[in-house]
Amino acid sequence: MESFQAVASGAAWLAAMQASNYIVAFFFYFFAARLLSPSEIGSLSLLIAFISIYNTVTMLALNNAAIKFISESVGRGEREAASVVSRRILKTVLLVDSTALFTSVVASPGIASFVHVSINEVLLAIATAFILDLTSYYGGVMFGLGLFKQVSAQNIVFYWISRPVAILLMPKGVLGVMEGFLLGSLACLIFSAFVLRGRLPDPRGDFSLKEVLSFSLPLYLSNIIALAQGWLDVLILSSAAVPAVTGSYYLVLMGSSILSILWTPLCSALLPVLSSSFGRNGSVEVGAPIRIMTFIVLPPCLSIAAVSRTALSIVYGGYEEMSLILSMFSALSILSAYISLYNVILQAIKYTKPVFSAGALSTAIYIALLPILTPSFGSIGAATCRAFLIATSFLVLHIYVSRRLKADIKFMGRILLMSAIIALPLLLIEFMVDLPGIIKGACEASAFLLLWILATRAFRPLSDEDWEILIRAVPIGRSLLSRIIEHE
Repeated sequence: MESFQAVASGAAWLAAMQASNYIVAFFFYFFAARLLSPSEIGSLSLLIAFISIYNTVTMLALNNAAIKFISESVGRGEREAASVVSRRILKTVLLVDSTALFTSVVASPGIASFVHVSINEVLLAIATAFILDLTSYYGGVMFGLGLFKQVSAQNIVFYWISRPVAILLMPKGVLGVMEGFLLGSLACLIFSAFVLRGRLPDPRGDFSLKEVLSFSLPLYLSNIIALAQGWLDVLILSSAAVPAVTGSYYLVLMGSSILSILWTPLCSALLPVLSSSFGRNGSVEVGAPIRIMTFIVLPPCLSIAAVSRTALSIVYGGYEEMSLILSMFSALSILSAYISLYNVILQAIKYTKPVFSAGALSTAIYIALLPILTPSFGSIGAATCRAFLIATSFLVLHIYVSRRLKADIKFMGRILLMSAIIALPLLLIEFMVDLPGIIKGACEASAFLLLWILATRAFRPLSDEDWEILIRAVPIGRSLLSRIIEHE
């Protein structure tokens, strides 16, 4: 119970962090669209893509290894061992990053030519990427030590310094934005080093790099695959359709990705807790996380799928023709949530090869279908390919997890039924009520809240222990949540 209470507290802080970052990102792009020219925004997107590629390729998933081995050592009460692991991983990160830094600087003239910016912007992007690798390492150590609040603050420091400063410097163009990103990454690095100072004893001994890499390599390959999964449909669609179609599809894809705030904090907080439990007991209990995640994710995702046309009209001021695609992505979000949870569970029990297997098989199907469906069916074809990608990955991971662990999934039927009962009236409002977008959206949001409260009280879809964990995950309004679910 104590472990999952730690998850609840950590998930709450991570949820607050993610919500905060979404707000900052919204204003960043709001001003970028007005202060930068379309060509500058294109160059900026390529530089951001370069930073993402650099971090994915060079990090080797060592931040995940830090979470796993440090939390496991701490769970056994061996803080010196945790310190040894931390030092070994840091040395590896610095070695790989130094090589990548030199190579990137040498290649910077070619990168600048491709991105259509000067070398200065590229060098700033390279420096930012290098520093962000170090902050990722520090973030892994914080997670391993259970410092969820500090991890949240680390990310907030980066976003709330880099983006506002970038906005202030946008009159300088892409150069000003990159200067803001670099300043934010430096502030994040200094904050991270300060937080971790004195948290671990001086390291004594050594830790096998082979063991670290054997754990992280499948995750690293999975991260590379995820990088491809995130962009291939957009790239193929851009070659098969007019830019307006591609832009609409991309907006819907990014809009649906906001739903990840429902499960990402829980999954992030779970890894060190489950790893610690596995280190102590040689097993993990996954029934509660599965039940709680289903309860958190399924009702809102099905409801957004039901009201997708209104949601698009409010958020983007149009694009209602893409409502079917938003409905598909929203409904599939529950599978994406399970994929994230299964990845965490497999990492916690040191069984990471299925993570790569699922990614490889789903990506192979994805790549095979994209050239067939996208040119013929446009954005619907691209969305269908992404649906196959998500469904395949879920099925593979589900098979591996169910073979290794037995989860108590009682109450799952209640959660499914209450989700359907909530979504159906919203679907009727969507298609039968003719009101202006904002008014209709307010009606649907109010109906969702009322139906959620009534269905939660009627079906009691979680056990008493699950309710306790969930209530602890809500630092603001705990008493209100308790009253809503009638939990004493």
